[in-house]
Amino acid sequence: MHIADSTRPASISKANSDLIDIKYLLRWLADHNQQVDFGYYAAFTPKDRLLPGFRQLYSKGTVVRNNLQKVLQAADFQYVSS
Repeated sequence: MHIADSTRPASISKANSDLIDIKYLLRWLADHNQQVDFGYYAAFTPKDRLLPGFRQLYSKGTVVRNNLQKVLQAADFQYVSS
């Protein structure tokens, strides 16, 4: 279970705060023409464990989807958007 799926009030508040931060970071990356390169994370967390979280983000609206398309590599965005 992820914090985003919790029904506890404290967890819901934390998840909402985290989502605001994530949206800001996505917008910043998109505005600065930066991309997420999962190759640098291989030693820490496998890409296949990270992408499902991005898939959840994809459902958060058009602005988030557009920013994800800008910051993810094409194959990663295709996985997230499918």
